[in-house]
Amino acid sequence: MLYTLGQPLSAVAFSPVQSKKTIIFIPEGAVVEIPHDAPESGLVQAIWEGESIEVFAEDVRDRGYKVHAAHS
Repeated sequence: MLYTLGQPLSAVAFSPVQSKKTIIFIPEGAVVEIPHDAPESGLVQAIWEGESIEVFAEDVRDRGYKVHAAHS
């Protein structure tokens, strides 16, 4: 499911260069994809700008709104 963020949020990204996880900030207006079967709460894998990140599912749902794909 795609969400456009109405507020910024924190996420965790893995830096292969530094071989560690770091906290990043995703800005308002960004589009984040979480799995359709993501739990209502808890840490989930997500995609932002083509990169795999970890976010709290409830943060994405609370701070964003679903992007509905156009049907052709």
